[in-house]
Amino acid sequence: MGKAPDSFDKKTVIRAQIAVFGLSIIGIGAFGAFWILLGEAGIGDFVRLIAAFCMPPALIAAIIGAYKVLRSPGSEGKE
Repeated sequence: MGKAPDSFDKKTVIRAQIAVFGLSIIGIGAFGAFWILLGEAGIGDFVRLIAAFCMPPALIAAIIGAYKVLRSPGSEGKE
């Protein structure tokens, strides 16, 4: 219908893409690390697969949560 608002900021989109790329690399690396570590511990394949799939999203959520807490507007200079 009408034109979209002009609130599209190219720098913000590029920073978001870089952050998503970095988090995806962390997720892939965490999956591989958990898969290998759990295999070395002698855990069965099914449990190992489920754990290796579930741990990277939890790790990424913890990273994003920590970022949001540390970058919140009220966290600067308050004691």
